Amino acid sequence: MRKYFLPLIILSLFILDSIFIDVTPLRQMNEEWIIVPRLIIISLILVTIFANESYGLVYSFLFGLLYDVVYTDIIGIYMFAFTVMSYIVSKIMKIVHANVVVVFFVTLIGITLVEYFAYGVHSIIGSTRMVQQEFLLLRLVPTLAFNGIATILLMYPLKKFCEKLIYYENED
Repeated sequence: MRKYFLPLIILSLFILDSIFIDVTPLRQMNEEWIIVPRLIIISLILVTIFANESYGLVYSFLFGLLYDVVYTDIIGIYMFAFTVMSYIVSKIMKIVHANVVVVFFVTLIGITLVEYFAYGVHSIIGSTRMVQQEFLLLRLVPTLAFNGIATILLMYPLKKFCEKLIYYENED
């Protein structure tokens, strides 16, 4: 039964991603900023770091596909981006120690990779007219600031949950 909690938590954060900006006053801070909650990416990175690489890769693939189906017209952008991001995070974490500061910055790097990849694909196919400087200043920086705060809030509870999940999995 416990093994179903992790996908439910990630699914809940996936749903919260879409409604969070509508139920909070973030838009009123600055009309030009584009703040994109990436709770799903944060959760996938934290699962990759604190649970194990295979969980991170499988959930990244599945939730990336779900993200593409629900939010985008092009199937595969986020499926690929989430999976590659989890793979890169898993390789980085084999080199460095998983303390709070490292996990925080690795999470921001993962979000940046996904954002730039999606922006690049949309720029190549012509579905965005945003130039790179606008993307950087009006979308990426506010998105990273918001998601940095979200990472700090989600890191400890997800770490504890993943530790318990691995403990009970090894016990069985």
